[in-house]
Amino acid sequence: MSSDAAELRGAELDALCADLFARRQVIVASNRGPVSFHRTEGDRTVARTESPATLGALTAARGRLELTWVSVASGDADRKALREADGGPMTRGLPEGWAARLIQPSRRAHHRFYNVICNPLLWFLHHRSWGLTHTPNIDHEAHSAWERGFTVVSEQIGEAVADEAGRSGRPAAVFLRGYHMHLVPHAVRKALSGALIHYAPGAPWPETGDWLALPRTWGEQVHRSVLYADVVAFAGHRDRRAFAAAVEELASAAEVDRDSWVVDGPSGVTRLVIERPAIEPGYFEAVASSHRARQEAARMETGADVHTFV
Repeated sequence: MSSDAAELRGAELDALCADLFARRQVIVASNRGPVSFHRTEGDRTVARTESPATLGALTAARGRLELTWVSVASGDADRKALREADGGPMTRGLPEGWAARLIQPSRRAHHRFYNVICNPLLWFLHHRSWGLTHTPNIDHEAHSAWERGFTVVSEQIGEAVADEAGRSGRPAAVFLRGYHMHLVPHAVRKALSGALIHYAPGAPWPETGDWLALPRTWGEQVHRSVLYADVVAFAGHRDRRAFAAAVEELASAAEVDRDSWVVDGPSGVTRLVIERPAIEPGYFEAVASSHRARQEAARMETGADVHTFV
């Protein structure tokens, strides 16, 4: 494509985005948001802006983009900042027009959500790190964590999204980011039947057999929930094919059309699209050159007994 044609296509895309954002209230939801908080020695809370690679396109958008980003308060400093904001949206450390909304689940619910389900189970599942001879131990604690942690926090995120949507007279465009949000499309759809929901899991999608490492009901619940989104975005064709096959096995009422890559699901048509992850070279270069990264690299070179995922 010539530079002139590329510039024209870029201008057309900008116009389409501007029209969408003018007609709809934009809400993003993820486990971690665009800003986190830390305590100083004087017990002050300081905002530190994050740079989530999954939404690099948003941070690079031309012009002013207004959005509210819903995420989970993960530490004491986040909770303190939330109290200082009287539980409302925060703008410290964010681009003009952005606001952050933190939800505050109970510490036990958050532990179950993050430390029992998301990190040791779902992360390994999505990165195909379980095998036929090495599978997770799904005991009473894990089942309790799914019901009282993962499901509860997902519902709270959906309620926060719906609450933010109620602040505006415009219909909502909801962008869900990260595999932590598996149950949130259903929670959002229950509260906002007319919302446009776009979900990007941000991780490889497991093959159907991989899901059998977890209770079948969990896999069924995840795939049914994801199908409440209007658009589900995958990084590559393999992930889209894996999702379609798993839907046929675990969400039997859904019908997959592999010619047009649409699914006739519980709330209508869900489109399965390929969206390559946004690459932010500056962000990765900054991380790679950081003091902590250099320390870790030096530690691995010493021959320490470290199992590293890349």
